[in-house]
Amino acid sequence: MKKIPLTLLLTFILVYSIKGQTKHLTQIGEVHEIQSIVMGMDRSFYVQLPDNYNPERPVPYPVIYLVDGESLLPALATVHQFYSGGFIPESIMVGINNSVNRTLNLTPSSVDMLFGQPAKDNSGGAPRFLDFIKSELIPLIDQ
Repeated sequence: MKKIPLTLLLTFILVYSIKGQTKHLTQIGEVHEIQSIVMGMDRSFYVQLPDNYNPERPVPYPVIYLVDGESLLPALATVHQFYSGGFIPESIMVGINNSVNRTLNLTPSSVDMLFGQPAKDNSGGAPRFLDFIKSELIPLIDQ
């Protein structure tokens, strides 16, 4: 009988610690939004500037574009900060949010059936997603 309250307590702690971590992870990078003509919707993205970035002194930085930026940008920022060993130059990191329509944005062809079942998600939008990155997002970041 004592195992049940302990299990509930541990579950409660685990759920709230994960929830707290998720909140922390989304704080990496500054959130921006662009109205995409190519995609026909607003797209959000995160920009993480180098520590020594100074808008008064424009210096060209390499730019790293990362899909699934809402979840992968914190990991990339951590690797860059602590584990690069000086081999990765100071960079601007752009994490493209893919929390909505991920399957559509990252699949090159349309799939109607999946494992003998009707496909749940739309697919086949990768060419348009790449066009958005090339023609709208990269020029905006380059400004």
